[in-house]
Amino acid sequence: MKIRKTNLLKINCLIIVLFYSILFSQPSKALSVKECLRFPIAPRTLNAAASEYASSGKFGLDENGILVFDYGTAYDGLGKFRNPYFISNYANALYRDYLNTKCQDDELKNQFLMQADYLMRSAIYENDMALWQYPFKNDAFNLPPGWISGIGQARIASVLVRAFGMTGDEKYKKVAYDGMEVYKHGLINGGVVSRDKDVTWIEETPSHDGTSYKILNGHITALSGILDFAGLTNDSQWEDLYQRGIAAVRRDLPLFDAGFTSYYSLGQSGIDRLVAPRGDYNALHVDQLLWLYEHTEDSFFLEWASIFQAYELNGFTYTAKGSVDPVNHGPSQAASLYGNKYWSHAQFPTWIQVDLPEKSTVEGIWIDGNGEKASPRDFSVQAMIDGQWKELSNIKNNQSKRVVLHWSNPVSTQSLRLNIENDNGNKNVALQSVAPLISKKRYAAITNACNYKIRGDFHYNVNAVLDGDDRTSMTIYCPGWIIVPNMKNKNNLLISALGPEDAVIEIYYSMMIGDWKPLGKYRLDDLKKIRLPKNRFIEIKFGNELTEIKSISLS
Repeated sequence: MKIRKTNLLKINCLIIVLFYSILFSQPSKALSVKECLRFPIAPRTLNAAASEYASSGKFGLDENGILVFDYGTAYDGLGKFRNPYFISNYANALYRDYLNTKCQDDELKNQFLMQADYLMRSAIYENDMALWQYPFKNDAFNLPPGWISGIGQARIASVLVRAFGMTGDEKYKKVAYDGMEVYKHGLINGGVVSRDKDVTWIEETPSHDGTSYKILNGHITALSGILDFAGLTNDSQWEDLYQRGIAAVRRDLPLFDAGFTSYYSLGQSGIDRLVAPRGDYNALHVDQLLWLYEHTEDSFFLEWASIFQAYELNGFTYTAKGSVDPVNHGPSQAASLYGNKYWSHAQFPTWIQVDLPEKSTVEGIWIDGNGEKASPRDFSVQAMIDGQWKELSNIKNNQSKRVVLHWSNPVSTQSLRLNIENDNGNKNVALQSVAPLISKKRYAAITNACNYKIRGDFHYNVNAVLDGDDRTSMTIYCPGWIIVPNMKNKNNLLISALGPEDAVIEIYYSMMIGDWKPLGKYRLDDLKKIRLPKNRFIEIKFGNELTEIKSISLS
């Protein structure tokens, strides 16, 4: 189920629990405080308190105390709906808040069990599978009312396992296992998995005609839920599914590279694929790849996290001949943000220009209109080369919302300009994305998942150490690391950090991510200027004794 953007960006730290000690053979009785605290908080529990989550945006509690989301007039006037996935989020937050009181707050406990009881009662059985269905049509993936989600099933099952552990009542355990049956069946048999040779995709939006949409964020979220359930139950039968799911991401992850952001899914053909907006689902992909790296220690996931993060911080700047609404829909709104973000202009001919932070080899351009009528009909693309504009493409009678141009001879340039003669009848061209496609992969500084946080639009915690601004710094939330690209092979490293005098930072270097060689261990006073061997990447490891890293610079 698709999570709202505001909630996605609050998920700043994926809580990884490696060992679970509760077995299903425990006595059927309520837990003591000591026993209660043995249960782990669910992975991907939101940072916000349960009460805050339940009162944010369109969320609320109905007259029975069950979480509802107000869809208003959408989906034929669905109104306030008990969305099972959102309820599982709320239940997990309640459970976390309850544990934080050392299991003393009975109100939190009762509210958690109220959500679990509703989830248990609302399950619909088909072919011995407990299903949590959605009563509206999923237009994005053409699913009829009654569809289920590969994300929600495991998430809900794990809520019920925790309710079983809290009460000892076997009914929770039974429904939890029945809900997990969907992961044993393919799409055409009513399940949620697509098997292909040695890999398995878990479908966020399973189509029972067999279509595999391969939604990346949904698949990885489902893997965390399956891993959670396996650990809670000490049931090894889910290990194979988990490993096949990891293999699916490893095999197909390069296909999610759109050249300027990541794709949301692979289910659509070629040019029609859904993209992951920058600052939204693309940032979530980075977050999830960091989780995969930390859990698997496979540097492949770390490298792609750095590539996708580079799309977040591409450094493009936009200017235009004019804008209908310069404040809300100026040229910067064509930066692949999507949603209600777009640049528009109603006076033709017009143009919009993209300037890159440095001269780069550009092999094409991606253009997305805000609807077919608002897309450019007759237009050309120019690049600034040797101080002059050179025409690279001239398109007539385009009627498509999306245009992706690739040039047989890539050009070295720092500026592209899209000249638009007219639109397709809107009398106001509106563009969601004008994105240069750069030939060479770029990398961005990245940190571990716990420290990967965003502070407003594209102000990432880790980038505060690289922005050259003495007023900003990276807050340390947990022990971790920073990977800093050094593509220009600079020789000197300078780090400024805050912490006790005996704090130690370890530094490693490599020519490729993952092949790390130790450079040394340094106290804070020794970080003024460190001589570097030849390298392309630097890894900086730190403990929780540090409070801030003020700056990192290369020279």
